[in-house]
Amino acid sequence: LVAGATRAVLSRVEKARSLVDEGWVGEHWGSRGVGVLLTTGPHVLLMLRSSLVNEPGVWGVPGGAVRIDSVTGVPEQLLQAAAKELEEETGLRLRASYLQERLRDITLFHNGRFSFSTFVVRVPASMMQRKLAINWESTQAAWVSEGDLGYLDLHPGVAFTIDTVEMENPHVLWS
Repeated sequence: LVAGATRAVLSRVEKARSLVDEGWVGEHWGSRGVGVLLTTGPHVLLMLRSSLVNEPGVWGVPGGAVRIDSVTGVPEQLLQAAAKELEEETGLRLRASYLQERLRDITLFHNGRFSFSTFVVRVPASMMQRKLAINWESTQAAWVSEGDLGYLDLHPGVAFTIDTVEMENPHVLWS
């Protein structure tokens, strides 16, 4: 009877756990963030950040805070968080396993207690034909060529990722 009661209590605790946002941690929403830079080779997908988010008016990638377990404080899996953010901000439903299979690079940006992982993922050119359903976090989305990047005001994190990837593996983004 005791073992059965213990299992029932543990079952209720497991069900009560949920992934939640940490809220503000210093200057950032959460202590960890993730983003996805989709590339077809000739183009990358960028989002123009709305006035409703931090650092508005610059071109960024779909991304956001990594949620944590409300009981243990353990963060969700990063690729799972990235897939969730990609779907929320673009309407593109790509599983974490799909992102993993097509992963070409990862950049990690640190700022004090905050870290942001950007997954560079190669997708087929046909992805550019899919209709995007952007949410309130962006006002536009565009598939941008390397030559057009110079005309855009890039989010510092995007500039960091593009510069880092181009220095370490120049064929990842544009070929």
